[in-house]
Amino acid sequence: MSCSHCDVSRRHFIHRLGRWGLTLPGIVVLAGLMQEAGARKAQGAPGNKGEVRISLTEHPDLQRAGGFVPVNVDNEPVIVFRDEGDAFRAVSRVCTHRGCTVDWVTDSKTFVCPCHGSVYDRTGAVSRGPARRNLAAFSVIFDRDDNTVVLQR
Repeated sequence: MSCSHCDVSRRHFIHRLGRWGLTLPGIVVLAGLMQEAGARKAQGAPGNKGEVRISLTEHPDLQRAGGFVPVNVDNEPVIVFRDEGDAFRAVSRVCTHRGCTVDWVTDSKTFVCPCHGSVYDRTGAVSRGPARRNLAAFSVIFDRDDNTVVLQR
């Protein structure tokens, strides 16, 4: 059995390979920029150095218990959580082992470092090394009048 479209010339194959070789990295870069833009948007209005105000109106995930949003505080990746009621907490996403950015895993409610495998619980406390120190925590104040969460170093 013969297939007319199965006969791909070497030139055609290299041309297709080159096209995909340029397209895939572009998609990866674009996805990274979109994620960074989302985190930047979530940064809210900067206050004093080391302080960020986050509007709950603009970030509906923080309007319910269990919601969270990634933000940046002075270029440091942070994640803000809403616990029960008006309780909020914010944890740095910078691994205390080697400085990699940890990922929040919603299913297990843990932070996991993609570089060396450190695991932190939902409060940022070390569950498994090689990290020895907990993730840095931020002071969080809920301003009911402005419906904002204020993060401070």
